[in-house]
Amino acid sequence: MLMVSVPLGKAERVVQLANKAGARGATILHTREALPEPKSFQLEPQRDIVLIVTSAELQQGIEESIRAGFEQAIKVYCVPILNSVGLDHNS
Repeated sequence: MLMVSVPLGKAERVVQLANKAGARGATILHTREALPEPKSFQLEPQRDIVLIVTSAELQQGIEESIRAGFEQAIKVYCVPILNSVGLDHNS
């Protein structure tokens, strides 16, 4: 599973780029960044997290497509899925 962290409002672009590279869908989560030490006044920037479940064969191409579609650096994490329930692996 790819987890892509982008500024708020950029998630749809991630999904478009991933779909062009072979992904078949994604889940978008709206989040707030939590900073380690609270300060007297701080703004917690909102971000979008895009979750993309894909095969190991497509993972690198999807990641490259997403990174190429953004000028600024974005955070992309790849997390293995050891077991799943309810996902159709054959279609």
